[in-house]
Amino acid sequence: MVVQDRASKIHKEKSSFPDKFLLGNCIERNLIKNQFYCDFNSLIIIGGTKKLEKHNKIPRILIRRIGDSLCCTLLVEKALTESTLYSCTAINDKINIKYVLALLNSKLYTYVVKQNMVTNQQAFPQILMTDLETLKIPIIENDKQLKFAELEDLILKLTKDYYSQKSKIIKLITQKFTNIKITNKLENWSELDFATFLKELEKQKIKLPLSEQYEWLDYFEKEKSKANELQEQIKKTDDEIDRMVYELYDLTYDEIKIIEPDIKITKIGLKSFSN
Repeated sequence: MVVQDRASKIHKEKSSFPDKFLLGNCIERNLIKNQFYCDFNSLIIIGGTKKLEKHNKIPRILIRRIGDSLCCTLLVEKALTESTLYSCTAINDKINIKYVLALLNSKLYTYVVKQNMVTNQQAFPQILMTDLETLKIPIIENDKQLKFAELEDLILKLTKDYYSQKSKIIKLITQKFTNIKITNKLENWSELDFATFLKELEKQKIKLPLSEQYEWLDYFEKEKSKANELQEQIKKTDDEIDRMVYELYDLTYDEIKIIEPDIKITKIGLKSFSN
């Protein structure tokens, strides 16, 4: 939907606003990272669907419209969605929606969409629903769909846990240093070593006393280790889904190498990867 005077109608705090409202930047791959709140009855809808029952339909896949690659996640609670998000639901019980989500977030689908379906790449890249509708989702046996769905279930949980883990340090420094600006590097603190983390703080004229640095170092390293472990589990699960998708489409070794030039696979013993 498109809402007139949206900025004054949606709010970060729930307060007395009963309805969840999601924008395109509220989601990441396999994650709803934040949300807004509003009162549906007070909205002036000037575009998109005005039917509340469509927004109340769950579960559904959310796809971010803006950007040069696919970004999809699962919505399991009722929420209004802005026009920068597409919504997809299963049309019948032959399709497991988590199976579809696993395909959409795979490297194969990401590659296909990026190569063929991104418009205005240099100025305002976006993906059109009319193009997404041309994607062919194979109808396979329920038990095979379930294998994809189970892995997608796992990666949804791991991604949520990873985001929660990364948020711990961010919450700590924003509470301790009220005027701090969370830069991209600080947002991705788990990719930094402790010395670089301190330098990022110092750029904003925040210098920890030496006595505090020892305490922070211990906490930082423990939390970083937890975050990195979750990230490794996410990558392992992603790789398994990608392998299954390649097998599903019977891709050859050379075709896989086009999608993932750095992938470490061999032709020997890999039926679906062989020429």
